[in-house]
Amino acid sequence: MSRFRWNLASNFLASIWLAIVQFACVPIYVHLLGVEAYGLVGLHVMLTAVLQALDLGLSPTMNREMAMLSVRETLASKTRNFSLTMEIGYWALGLLLGTLVILFSHAVATKWIETDAVTVAAARGAVMMMGVIIALQWPLSFYQSGLRGLQRQVRLNVVRIVGVTVSNGGAVVALVWFSRSIEMYFAWQIFAMVAQVVLMRVVFWRSLPSFPEPAKFDISAVRDALVFTRGMMGVAICGVILGQMDKLVVSSRVSLQEFGYYTLASTAASGLIVFTSPLFSAVFPRLSAFVASGDEAAIRQTYHSGTQLLACLIVPAALILVFFPADVILAWTQNAEAAAKGAQILRLLAIGTAINGMMHLPYGLQLAYGWTSIAFRLALANLLVFFPLVLTSVSLLGAIGAAASWAVLNAGYLLLGVPLTHRRVLKGSALPWMLKDVGAPVLAATVVVSFAKWAWPQPSQGAGMLVIALFLIAVAGTACAAAALVSPLVRTQALGAGRWLARRIA
Repeated sequence: MSRFRWNLASNFLASIWLAIVQFACVPIYVHLLGVEAYGLVGLHVMLTAVLQALDLGLSPTMNREMAMLSVRETLASKTRNFSLTMEIGYWALGLLLGTLVILFSHAVATKWIETDAVTVAAARGAVMMMGVIIALQWPLSFYQSGLRGLQRQVRLNVVRIVGVTVSNGGAVVALVWFSRSIEMYFAWQIFAMVAQVVLMRVVFWRSLPSFPEPAKFDISAVRDALVFTRGMMGVAICGVILGQMDKLVVSSRVSLQEFGYYTLASTAASGLIVFTSPLFSAVFPRLSAFVASGDEAAIRQTYHSGTQLLACLIVPAALILVFFPADVILAWTQNAEAAAKGAQILRLLAIGTAINGMMHLPYGLQLAYGWTSIAFRLALANLLVFFPLVLTSVSLLGAIGAAASWAVLNAGYLLLGVPLTHRRVLKGSALPWMLKDVGAPVLAATVVVSFAKWAWPQPSQGAGMLVIALFLIAVAGTACAAAALVSPLVRTQALGAGRWLARRIA
């Protein structure tokens, strides 16, 4: 079994495990800490997400450069110097951001959040510990990006699985055995983060090519990479704004209850990322390595097979959300009103999110070639179109208007972005991408899900939640198989994997 397949399998396994652990632990945290104290956990998640936006292209830069340097054995010294120089920069940035959070902890605890059951002193202490965790998060992100670029993702995912299990499961144990306080929760998170950073650093440096001389700080080693980083900054800024603009507009233009339905539907649609992120993490460094070695045949093979595999995974799941949105929400929340009010929103958001997910590989191909200008121009164009579109649609249609805008925006992104990408790189691939890589699995999966909708149009009527869930899973699995059958590269890989597994069992 090739390294790419191991990387891909481990990425999916880690993503699924992370989702399971976090989903299982959240209600336990709420029970042990109380809703208000758990709100501080939500504050930490939000702070981490906002500050991570200041990455501004450094993570994809690290990923790409390590992938390209790793295929050039004569550049072992430069690879290690590049790694040390970037590592120092990440640590410095992390410490700076963490220190700022600590310095403003009193203002956050007294001015930003309102506390009742949690004392101001406890809230301030929790925010200060958030600062320590944020300071450690940045170097951890560096080591993760480096290991992805080196295509050592099995090692990376082993550490990630252990880390999330220790940080979440250990926190539950600490809260039960020692103290049901928010300070105990964050103290354990600091302990788990320190352990994870230390372990990840050891794994990363042992994965680098060996060289007799020690690595040294050398700004010249990162000078070329910083050109790519500058190009990524605009893309990153536009991406952050695009990802939050619909929620910002909806929250300010509709009732809090309608915004709640929109948030619920958005959370459900974002579940499609579980298919996009693991595949992109495996494919992007592989594309970058082939670009560095000049192997265009391997680039084409990886690009088209990756697109077909992504379509076989994300399209069936998205079609379930499109054809059975109310049943998905009902099975998830057991709230009939939420299912009725959020169904149409979920349907539209799922269409837009699925299209956006399919565009990850053309975007990754652009970055593998270091072509950041087209990504920035497309992101800027999307931003300029999306802002007036979502404002107008929300004023006319409410939250459904924002969901419709997201679907329309991404449809335009696909129709414009794919041809523009293939005018410069992998010329002649635009039509096969549209018809063969994406169109064929979409058609096959749609036939299966449409038939299921016709055969059982309203599974929620008279069926228990478990029955609904099992029915939808069975339909998605059948649609996935149908999509794979009409995707030649996926079909070939699946048969090869089956033969390998049969030999192992025998």
